[in-house]
Amino acid sequence: MVSRDTHWWHKEEDRIVCDLCPRQCRLRDGQRGFCFVRANQGDQMVLTTYGKSTGFCIDPIEKKPLNHFLPGTPILSFGTAGCNLGCKFCQNWSISKSREVEILSAEASPEAIVAAAKEHGCSSIAFTYNDPIIWAEYAIDVAKLARQEGIKTVAVSAGYITPEARRDFFPHLDAANIDLKAFTDEFYRSLAFARIDPVLDTLKWLKHESQVWFEITNLVIPTKNDSSEEIGRLVDWVLENLGPDVPLHFTAFHPDFKMQDLPRTPAETLQRARQQAIDSGIHYAYVGNVLDLERQSTYCPSCGNLVIERNHYELGKFDVLDSKCGSCNAPIAGVFAGQRGDWGRKRLPISIPTHTKHPEMIQNHTTKERKDFSEEDGRMLLGLADRCIRAALDDQPPPNFKHPLEDAMVVGVFVSLKRGSQVLRSCCGSLNEKKPAALKQLLMSAAKRAAVGDERFPRIDKRELPHLDLEVSVMHDLRDMPTDPNQRLASITIGRHGLIISHPKGRGLLLPQVAAEREWDAPTFLEQVCRKANLPTNTWLQPEASLKQFSATIFDRKADARDIDFRELSQEIHDAAFDYANAVLADGTGPSDIPSELSMQVPRAGWGMLIQVDRKRAEAAFHDRGPLSNMISAITREIYRPDAENKITNFLVFSHHVPLDPRDFPDRLKLIQPGQAVTVRNGGRTTISLKQGNANPLLKALKQSGNSPETWAKSNLDVGLHLGVNWMKSSNVSSVESPKQQASPPDTRPTAVAGRFYPGTEAEVKQELDQYYRSYLSEDKQSVRAIMLPHAGWKYCGDIIAETLGQIEIPDLVVILGPKHTPLGPRWSVSNSRHWQIPGAKIPVDEESASYLAANIDPLVRDSLAHQKEHGIEVLLPHLHHLNPNIRIAPIVVGSGTLKEFQEIGDVLNSFRKRIESDGEKVLFIISSDLNHFAEDAENRRLDKLALDAFVSGDTERLFHTCTKENISMCGMRPAVAVLSSLDLHVDKGKPEIDVVRYETSARVSGDPSKVVGYAGALIT
Repeated sequence: MVSRDTHWWHKEEDRIVCDLCPRQCRLRDGQRGFCFVRANQGDQMVLTTYGKSTGFCIDPIEKKPLNHFLPGTPILSFGTAGCNLGCKFCQNWSISKSREVEILSAEASPEAIVAAAKEHGCSSIAFTYNDPIIWAEYAIDVAKLARQEGIKTVAVSAGYITPEARRDFFPHLDAANIDLKAFTDEFYRSLAFARIDPVLDTLKWLKHESQVWFEITNLVIPTKNDSSEEIGRLVDWVLENLGPDVPLHFTAFHPDFKMQDLPRTPAETLQRARQQAIDSGIHYAYVGNVLDLERQSTYCPSCGNLVIERNHYELGKFDVLDSKCGSCNAPIAGVFAGQRGDWGRKRLPISIPTHTKHPEMIQNHTTKERKDFSEEDGRMLLGLADRCIRAALDDQPPPNFKHPLEDAMVVGVFVSLKRGSQVLRSCCGSLNEKKPAALKQLLMSAAKRAAVGDERFPRIDKRELPHLDLEVSVMHDLRDMPTDPNQRLASITIGRHGLIISHPKGRGLLLPQVAAEREWDAPTFLEQVCRKANLPTNTWLQPEASLKQFSATIFDRKADARDIDFRELSQEIHDAAFDYANAVLADGTGPSDIPSELSMQVPRAGWGMLIQVDRKRAEAAFHDRGPLSNMISAITREIYRPDAENKITNFLVFSHHVPLDPRDFPDRLKLIQPGQAVTVRNGGRTTISLKQGNANPLLKALKQSGNSPETWAKSNLDVGLHLGVNWMKSSNVSSVESPKQQASPPDTRPTAVAGRFYPGTEAEVKQELDQYYRSYLSEDKQSVRAIMLPHAGWKYCGDIIAETLGQIEIPDLVVILGPKHTPLGPRWSVSNSRHWQIPGAKIPVDEESASYLAANIDPLVRDSLAHQKEHGIEVLLPHLHHLNPNIRIAPIVVGSGTLKEFQEIGDVLNSFRKRIESDGEKVLFIISSDLNHFAEDAENRRLDKLALDAFVSGDTERLFHTCTKENISMCGMRPAVAVLSSLDLHVDKGKPEIDVVRYETSARVSGDPSKVVGYAGALIT
């Protein structure tokens, strides 16, 4: 292929101007545009990636995501290089931002692409991975040929295109997913280097001037575009300009590219956004990048009937007939072709006749290998693997095998057994690097080892086979990777390539589907293959590391009997189960009306439930088909006591039951993972032990049941491992599971936000603090018991911190309570590092105080992970150390909890303060908290006043309920409730002495009043 002349440009003097996208790049001869792939060559605009693709994969259409366009059908996906946006959060950056992918891409003509889609039975072709607008000529040529063959085409795009190009591009397509990245121009300018208006214009044009079916995706990024106010404005615009029938997908962000300092999007945020859309009148709203069966399914907007059930990308119930609801005959918006497809969630990388350009990407062998396998071949291979597995489990010889494929030469074969979408039970295989080998021998060996030889997992039991997915991966195209790290990154196509690393200190291999299923990017894939080899994660950068890549044809067969997995059930079912259990415990009988959510029949899968009451009494039962309500009733009526409060402290669900074999002890049972549980059933008694810390739950369960490994081997004990332990609901999770001490805490907690939230060097920190305290250091300092400080970047609130701290005496001992911003670590934790690093100093953690608080506040635990990336405490420490270099700290972060729980923390803090003061020392409690987040300035100030008025009143119940009822996102509200409770500042004990030193919003610094955060400093005496 060669570069191709293009449309959509014009000449201006010594430059040519690109008219394809709103950037309108002005290029001299030899220059490339922002997208990197459109260039001025001899005063002509050319597309340098015409006919060059970074890889091909057959996906479920739902992955685009398109939920209303040919549901359940396979779509052939491909992309090229480059992009006309500069998103700092790009999750395909190894392709879209690469300057090497263009060189390393394989060639594929439009004719070859359409022929491949037809051969593999694909209903459509997707232009994706990078934005097809920048390679519009290539996409249009493919679309024209596809339409002739009756194959649809889809663009996955940001919609950043000029009106004239838009009129030429989209009419050739059948569907599109438009990525509406946010709903402020400021977001587009600062985080995507673009503008929002052209995208909105594209959406309106698609709706009112085209026949293209389209859906909208909004990647919800914590603190950047996730506020209720912004989601509300986006939804209102869609309703006003596009109508209620355009599907909206709210998808989860994961840290990537240049935005790795933010947490993943909480599922609750996506659920809130979806509910906002539905409540406003959007007919079809979904969550994405998370497992949520209920919120990824489609419901009739007229009668509410479930019409398309989705489990990740796999369809269940399908009740759409002639584009209408099967229950009420109301129209369902979309493009439906009779019955649903049955592609499922498979990802199948394929090869299209290509050749590569890079000299280092060469074959290691010359023996002719088999690369193409039909669906019929796949069924035969899966059948043979299944027979080999069953023979190995019965200790029988492998079955006879006669088939034309038996002598086919392949690079390697792997056989995998999986339990649901999350749990790997075994994966074994062989790879011949020097030359291909016979398929028959490789497959039979891999299947036998997968059945009985994978020492990483407990032995597979025949009773488990109906619940296991089977996967056969046939490997081909083994190649050396480039030696240059950048070229290594660029050569990887996620979902198409597997990786092998060989190093003097270790060797590791990962199959292509591993990266695709976990949605890794190329750097993460390389780091993980290093981890697989027990090597440092940066080993792939070293010249002595040899790296190879390969492709694989993957066949899979789903399990006959599906486990129940409570992670996939809706929050409504969880809440209904918990409420029903409480209702039964109230009087021992329960309500006569059983919630419909609990009448669902559960498959025979060996799952169970444990309910613990009052931290003393617990009861468990294991299920054998039937509705959820039966299980709950059986347990709660056993545990009910008429003379007790019967308050549930823990509500656990066990799933994915695996019978354990005493022959596996001890080696194959050393790797039981956190969040798994061992059950020992001996007669009518069941003992349950959860994995905690480094302790072996098997030994603990055996001991508690009066047994040992030796007696287990000689008895008929029913010992099982539950691969899934799910917290449906709990008011006190630590009493069963959470360890009180982390095994190996880091000695020093390193800085996490130095250089971003505040200066990164000792000299810069000192200079800025000196400036603050020249203005704000008071000579007449007060002695206070507690303060509240904001914790944003110093440019926003450093002066507020200084003005507040400058008025008080800082004692040597400081307890800081901050909110938990990240999902890392346990819900509540006090740091178990010995020191906290700040630029130029290490601040000691007061071990005695931290241990006392952890021992007396349940469920507070000693933990370092929850503090690893938190900023709420760290940004305050340089100020405190500047004013008192002798400080010792007890850093605490707390997540969710009830009003009563935080009042109980206050009781412990009160006792702790009195204990410290009795020894002649003082302690200062610090609440780390910003106020409301991301409303317009006037509204933010209104909400902040409500919160501050409640705070100043000292009434913890008023503060808690004001913030929750008014949806005020005061992130340290719960730490404030705890600290206020500790000081006995209640409205019935006189007016509390709480003084707000200063209040501001971020608008004074940013100049943007459209989306602000509130900050305040306060003294509490």
